[in-house]
Amino acid sequence: MSDDSLIASTYVQLLIEYVTQSELALEQLLSAEQLALLEASRVGGSQSRMSRTVFSAMLRQVQQQVQHPALGLELAKQISAAHLGVLGYLILACSSLGEALVRMDRYGRLVDDAIDMHIRQVEGQIELSWPPLLTAADAVFVELGVASIVQFARNITGQQESMTAVGFAHRHEGSLQPYRQFFGCVPSFGQPNTFLRFPLAHLSLPLRQPDAVLLDILETQANQALALLPRTDVFLQEVRRLLI
Repeated sequence: MSDDSLIASTYVQLLIEYVTQSELALEQLLSAEQLALLEASRVGGSQSRMSRTVFSAMLRQVQQQVQHPALGLELAKQISAAHLGVLGYLILACSSLGEALVRMDRYGRLVDDAIDMHIRQVEGQIELSWPPLLTAADAVFVELGVASIVQFARNITGQQESMTAVGFAHRHEGSLQPYRQFFGCVPSFGQPNTFLRFPLAHLSLPLRQPDAVLLDILETQANQALALLPRTDVFLQEVRRLLI
């Protein structure tokens, strides 16, 4: 995985909403520079993007301030289609979880332009895996991403299914109870890759709002958005950060 990637501004809103709902003040948790980047992301609308490194630093800083050991899981609980932009609504229109997974794999770059997800079948299980990020500072970001997939799948199927196994590349110290409660199993840490495993049968779970016509329309939009993703975003984001 590359040193950095760009995250959709809609996804970044998860952090803002969590802080707001918790009746905390962003000004007390983040620096002036970080607040300026958040504002620029908000003003930029759905087409705006933020450096993954910058967002990871914000997540880690807020976690340290609020002293929540499983902050990523808490943020993921509020995930909705709006936080994933076009991809979120495209997934909503699919007919089954398996169909949704195919779209997530195909259009995941709309949320994270350097996502590197691998899908395989292992002894009657489906495994989603990702190579480890480069620094331990990304731990909250990784946990948020994995938990968001699980939570969104539960939202769109209406089923509170447990995972068979969950693994993270980073280390963890402290209670595993929040992870057990969220995933339905105890995750393992310090693994070669980050992964999720669930029964193959889950792919046939029907979604709550299938719409074949809307699916075709949104897939066209997603293909157009994917083709328009800038190739120099990381450089432009750094220039923008320095200017702010």
